[in-house]
Amino acid sequence: MHKKSVIIIVVVTLLLISSVFTIILFTNSKKNEETDDTTLSPEVELPVVSKTWNDPAGFTLEIPEDITIDTHEKDDTVNYAHLELTHPEHPGFIIVWVKDTTASDVTAWVRTEAAFEGANIIDTVLGGKAGKKVIVSEPRKVVYTGIISDGLLFLVEGNFGDDPYWSGLYNSLTGSFVLLPTPTQPGSAASSNSAPAASYDEEEVLE
Repeated sequence: MHKKSVIIIVVVTLLLISSVFTIILFTNSKKNEETDDTTLSPEVELPVVSKTWNDPAGFTLEIPEDITIDTHEKDDTVNYAHLELTHPEHPGFIIVWVKDTTASDVTAWVRTEAAFEGANIIDTVLGGKAGKKVIVSEPRKVVYTGIISDGLLFLVEGNFGDDPYWSGLYNSLTGSFVLLPTPTQPGSAASSNSAPAASYDEEEVLE
């Protein structure tokens, strides 16, 4: 009887050990599956089709096709360009301005803007020219990137807070910005409304 009891205890012990190992292996397997799923979970961003916007105010830039563009031709007769970009699924907007300025350079420009007081101002490049990037935090976050050329202020304004979609698009727009010879003269901004309409060139793929 004693021998039988020992055998039973040994068998039960082996079964328990086997069960424990099985549970451990199963748990590790589930963890590996979860890790794999986590690795693959971020959505892969597909290339966005964009087009080259040729603006009569003297610049071009790449704008995705799904962006809504308002040129404010009828309601803004003061500025050379007032290009407002919006998206139906993303709150916020970007405006590309071209306007007269009395500032001799971008350093003088940022010093004369009351809204820039206390803002973070850094050196940058826009359209191949030295410029300034201004990040205003209060009362709301707004980003400005500007250069001065031929007495005109070329300014890209971003009102979108910390939205990653707009942040990426803002960087893409400023990176694709190309400065062209300005067809109008300072002091005659209203005449820009009678200039040839802005147009799109052939499609490109924006990574």
